[in-house]
Amino acid sequence: ITWVQLRTSGGRYENWRASLIYSSMMIQHMSALCGYWTGDKYTYNASYSSSLFDRQYTEAIRDMQDLINTLETTEGADQTMLGMARIWRVVIFHRLADLYGDVPYSQAGKGFLEGVDLPEFDSQESIYSDMLNELEQAVAQIGSTGGFGSADLIFGGDTDKWKRLGNSMMLRLGMRLTEVDAAKAQQYVGKAISGGVLQAGEDAFIEHTNGPEGINKNGIGEVLDKSNGFGDDCPRISQTFVNWMKDHNDPRLSIIAAPAANTGEYNGLPNGLDATTILDNPTGTDLDDFSPVNQAIVNVASPMMFITSAETELLLAEAAVRGWNNGDAATHYANGVRNAMNMWASYGFPVDAADVDAYLAANPFDAANAMEQI
Repeated sequence: ITWVQLRTSGGRYENWRASLIYSSMMIQHMSALCGYWTGDKYTYNASYSSSLFDRQYTEAIRDMQDLINTLETTEGADQTMLGMARIWRVVIFHRLADLYGDVPYSQAGKGFLEGVDLPEFDSQESIYSDMLNELEQAVAQIGSTGGFGSADLIFGGDTDKWKRLGNSMMLRLGMRLTEVDAAKAQQYVGKAISGGVLQAGEDAFIEHTNGPEGINKNGIGEVLDKSNGFGDDCPRISQTFVNWMKDHNDPRLSIIAAPAANTGEYNGLPNGLDATTILDNPTGTDLDDFSPVNQAIVNVASPMMFITSAETELLLAEAAVRGWNNGDAATHYANGVRNAMNMWASYGFPVDAADVDAYLAANPFDAANAMEQI
């Protein structure tokens, strides 16, 4: 389980290509001028696009399927272990299904076990359906004892937290279905809430280290941490992201970004530009006119987050707005913001409680604009 969790977090290869070069640029967290950071230019690179797929199937999925098979076929095997393994298998496949759509699922990881060398692609719809069913059954399998103990890098074998992790994944997946199958979405959101979801301070993450041979290094840190002797200097924080934080007086700006080297000010790089088109940009023409990511949060030993109590609270807020949760949307929204601010303590940058209060006072819950705000 330790190895599978580390492989889910991944190494430099897939985090550089899938997480940073493509995904972070498409959603405008990051921006870049150099040609190989292509996510916001929408140009296709086959090996970049397939990087997460390549690594997860040959490492995390293969070994997770072997672990689950062992637990399912061994008489007297620990059922709590099996429940935890099934939940983590959903964590792995959820990322793949959301990024790629239809992917090998029902036959995946069975090359050695069953001789399935060419697994069929399952539809994203059928994968989601099965993942929700898996989560419900897996949570029910977890008892009050057993599990992986300290080999579990997420919660150290804490069975109650694993149940809440499974329910939080169920909540996340259920809410992803709201626009395609509202009835099923509401059904599973209700089950997740009834079972209990992650509480404040129960973020599911791996605490990486600067370990031997890169086995336990944070893959994003391996790309961006200049102290490791490598460090890609190409990306900057997106103008979209920086301007949003400035407009809302968000105290996380100084945690996430560093001031531009040339000006000492926070200035985001517009997306979609290259080394030529940047020359016509009014906010800066040199890469050092723009804010890089704060080096202190992208160490090779930085944590890797998978699902947080902040996300869970914001999902509960959305469920309340939809009338699927008896809780108060404004309270869940405030809890989500507070937990998101407090999450940075795991990176060594706790946000002062007074700053969180000030942010919430300046950006209170707006019922008329609730869905967009959440």
